Amino acid sequence: MAFFASMRIAMILDDPFPPDLRVEREAQALLSQGHEVHLLNFNARAKEDRVFDHDGIKVTQVALGKLWYKLSALAYTLPFYHMKLRGHLRAFLSSGFDAVHIHDLKVARAVFDALPVGVRSVLDLHENRPEIMKEYPHLKRGLGRWLISPKVWKRFETRYINAADGVVIVTEEAAVAYRDQQAIRQEHFAVVPNYTPLAFNPNGHPKSMPQQAVKLLYIGDTGERRGIMTALEAMASDLRLAEVELDVLGTSSFQPQLESYVQDMGLVSRVRLHGWVSPDVFSAFLEKAHIGICPILRNPHHDTTYANKVFQYLAYGLPILLSDCPAQVAVVEQWSCGGVHEAGSADSFADALCAMTQDARTYEALSTAGLQAFQTQLNWESATTELLGFYGSLPMQ
Repeated sequence: MAFFASMRIAMILDDPFPPDLRVEREAQALLSQGHEVHLLNFNARAKEDRVFDHDGIKVTQVALGKLWYKLSALAYTLPFYHMKLRGHLRAFLSSGFDAVHIHDLKVARAVFDALPVGVRSVLDLHENRPEIMKEYPHLKRGLGRWLISPKVWKRFETRYINAADGVVIVTEEAAVAYRDQQAIRQEHFAVVPNYTPLAFNPNGHPKSMPQQAVKLLYIGDTGERRGIMTALEAMASDLRLAEVELDVLGTSSFQPQLESYVQDMGLVSRVRLHGWVSPDVFSAFLEKAHIGICPILRNPHHDTTYANKVFQYLAYGLPILLSDCPAQVAVVEQWSCGGVHEAGSADSFADALCAMTQDARTYEALSTAGLQAFQTQLNWESATTELLGFYGSLPMQ
């Protein structure tokens, strides 16, 4: 088996870039080892095609247009989206690459159709797309129910997992889930979690037991499946949480329902729904908060992925309160850095929160353990070791 000391790598992404933190961090890790990284970016928000350098990543941007973005939802129903991309891909890949790194399932069909003979393929599954699609509102109503089939997407996911020379996923739980599927024959998986870089908070310190109101923090999308309503219901119904406060940094189409509940249940003085905020101000909220929450509801996607926010919380010494999705539970159990509640249960959420804050010794031990976990292993620098080793083991075609 032969190996390349350095490679010319093509990355393919059909989402806006920048920003895409996972794509950028993986590319930077490969660049740091002497590889050359070129990114073909199909960008629906861009107004013009252009070629530019982004911190060493050579980017070729194709202004895809909003119509084609909408048609991407039908990528495995109708052939038009992949037909549109194929010509660009063949021209881009003709310049010669050792490997093509395909970011997520949506673009995979077009890439494999255009893949030159002898070029190795890496499929990077940022999420379990066929499963999470079942939670999308537009697939539960109207034409979306009939035109977009998660089962069809699942068949293509299986096809391209098997076709790739290797597959990158975000958790060990995802690797186990794929290997347990009889139709999947792929054996070459690399687990590269969406951990937070050490530079996110290089001078982190453990938190002290809150002396007054416990301040919870949630960062990210506020869609119904994210489970924020569980926290609100606990705060509204459990007297033990009468002084608990919550800051929510994020928005979604479900935001009006959250706002109405906060108003109707008299939580306005304790719950602050900030909407979207720039990541530049996260640190101010993380410094003031006492506990970071991720109450996502159970589904096959959430069970096998991590939310970025979990590791952002740990970087600032926040104990974490998570729902019982297995990937999340594994973090708490291995590192003793928080509490776990039953997904969707306000009573369980309240019980777990009270257990975490019952005394200073308990709370501060959780904070210290979480910060140490981030500083020693649960950081992006550690995750890159797996990615780089994975590329080093790719055989010559």
